[in-house]
Amino acid sequence: MLPNAIMNNGEACISLTRILAPRDRYTEVTDALVELVRAMKVGDALDPATEVGPLVAERQRDRVEGYIRIGQEEGAKVAVGGGRPAGLDTGWFVEPTVFVDVDNSMRIAQEEIFGPVLSVTPYDDDADAVRIANDSDYGLCGGVFTADNDRGLGIARQVRTGTYMVNSSIPIDFSSPLRRLQGLGRRARVRRGRPRAVPREEDHHPAGRLHAVRLTAAGCAGPLGPAAGDGAPRRSGVSPATPICEHGWP
Repeated sequence: MLPNAIMNNGEACISLTRILAPRDRYTEVTDALVELVRAMKVGDALDPATEVGPLVAERQRDRVEGYIRIGQEEGAKVAVGGGRPAGLDTGWFVEPTVFVDVDNSMRIAQEEIFGPVLSVTPYDDDADAVRIANDSDYGLCGGVFTADNDRGLGIARQVRTGTYMVNSSIPIDFSSPLRRLQGLGRRARVRRGRPRAVPREEDHHPAGRLHAVRLTAAGCAGPLGPAAGDGAPRRSGVSPATPICEHGWP
């Protein structure tokens, strides 16, 4: 999950930056995530050993740091990072950052930061995870990590997003279409002044279901079923969320 979450220094529209963890294992998950993020090497993007490089411009660093301040003001806790890395005075660097105790109503969970900033929100059960995942204007990419593939597929069928992974850090199957706002088999229209993704008739599965991404992990392949049956508005940009099922954490 982590390589996708902070890919391209977090400046990627398909990064899994909003993470959901089971409440009864929340501390275990966040502790492991913090340890991994703390160990990431920040430095020159041309150095093969570097895992997190600088942001694209000073204004983008200002934006990311602004969201870090907003997260703290809203009550989320910075578990690691949150500042600028020591000794890197040239380049627009921000430390890889993990927020914990995040409520999904917070701006850091609802808006696109576009930097190396992760938020971790607890959920009570699978239904709660799906509810939180779908409580977002965004819907380009998402994923679920679990030891039970059938359970993961069940989650995938319920989350409204264009591209969805099960136990994989590969965000896109390049044999699948990726169109405009929602991605995968969708086009955009405007309703009440907001972009809205709607199914294209020609993109329907013969059985009347929208194609979702083919899974390349765990030997699975094929359509997952309805991608967004309610036609709710989604914006491309970040994943709806990345649930980690109870038995899916190592």
